[in-house]
Amino acid sequence: PESAGPLQARLLLYQRSLAMPAEAMLIGNLLADSPPIEERFATAIGSGPLLLGDLRQLSPAQQDWCTEKSRWFKRLRVRTPISEGFFPLGAWLQPGAASWDGFARLSHNGEGLIAIFRNGSGVEKVPVQIPAFPDGAFRLHAVMTDMPALDVSGKELRGGISLAVASQHPVEVFEVSRV
Repeated sequence: PESAGPLQARLLLYQRSLAMPAEAMLIGNLLADSPPIEERFATAIGSGPLLLGDLRQLSPAQQDWCTEKSRWFKRLRVRTPISEGFFPLGAWLQPGAASWDGFARLSHNGEGLIAIFRNGSGVEKVPVQIPAFPDGAFRLHAVMTDMPALDVSGKELRGGISLAVASQHPVEVFEVSRV
C-alpha cells in the first residue's frame, strides 16, 4: 500500500490523461480496505473506477460509507457524461506529500465532479481555476463532508475560486450541477 498508493496512482492518471480518456484507464490497484478509504475512493473515480481488496475487512460503518459513495458515483455517471472532460488541478505535474493536487471530470455543460486531495500540505482552502468552464449558474455540493453547497458562476470558475477541504479529511469531492 505504501509503494503503490493513491498519490502514485494519481500521478499516472494525470500523466496518461493527456493522451487517453480517463474513463478508459484502470489505474492503481488501490486496496479499498486500506486507510484512508476516502482518498482511495476519490482517486479511483478519477479513471475507470476499480478498487481491490476485501471489503469484509472494513468496519460496518466503513462498509456503509463505501456503499453510499459508490451509489452516489453510479447515479452521477448515469445522468452526467463526466467522460467528456478531464482537468488536472493543483500540483498535478508532480503531486507530492507537501502539495495539494486534484482533478475535475466534467461534461461539456459543466456538470460533474471536482476532487481535491490535501496530501501533507496542511491547506484548508485551495484555488481552483478551470479556464474552459461554460457560462451559467452552478452549485458545488461537498460529497465527502456534506458541507453547505456553494453557488458559483461559470465565470467565477474560469477566473478561480477557493474551495475548502475540511481539516479532518484528506480529500473533498464536489459534485458540480447546474442551478
